Amino acid sequence: METLKLYQIAEERGIKVENFSLPKTGSVCVSINGSFLIALDEKLKTRAEERVRLAHEIGHCENLAFYNINASADVRGKHESKANRWAINALVPEEKYYEALKMGYTDIHSLAEHFEVTEDFMKKAAEHYENKKIHRR
Repeated sequence: METLKLYQIAEERGIKVENFSLPKTGSVCVSINGSFLIALDEKLKTRAEERVRLAHEIGHCENLAFYNINASADVRGKHESKANRWAINALVPEEKYYEALKMGYTDIHSLAEHFEVTEDFMKKAAEHYENKKIHRR
């Protein structure tokens, strides 16, 4: 999915996206009285990081996967997993992932470049699809 499409999805869903100084977190999403705000750090280093963070935060909104700072680790993990799955499906769709493998993009670095995502995110996507494959057997 193109970066512009992510911003269009946010706009269509009424999700406001703003830039702030967030050097420690890079991004955050909040729900206030039924409205959503995604804050992206104004100094994100790469386009890939912008895409990954925006998709992840939209994933929180799409799944209503919010938690507070006092939430238990398992609750946080559950909500983060939902946001990650949404982002993976948006940025690295399963069909496109397997097509890329067939085209010779077999290492994390080349896959990340191909999908214009960070290497850490690409590792999560690859793990997600490998786990899915294992569970299909």
